[in-house]
Amino acid sequence: MTSKTANGAITYKAVAFWLPLLVALVSLGLTCGVALTRLGNVELRVLAQESKIETMTTTFTEIKVQLAGIQRDILYIREQIDKQ
Repeated sequence: MTSKTANGAITYKAVAFWLPLLVALVSLGLTCGVALTRLGNVELRVLAQESKIETMTTTFTEIKVQLAGIQRDILYIREQIDKQ
């Protein structure tokens, strides 16, 4: 396919062939860029949520330990009341 005429001008046929390809490639590049940026933001949010969950897990473990202590104390108090 000849993209230039004898005087060096670009033909309509060449423009009609290359322009859609270039637009498609540019839009594909933009789409990939936007997708990567959004995925990066989602990854940051997921990491933040994982950090919060880890903190909550530690807090829940501490609560479980405290509840076990309270349960032990209640059991001791019931035993003492039953002895009387």
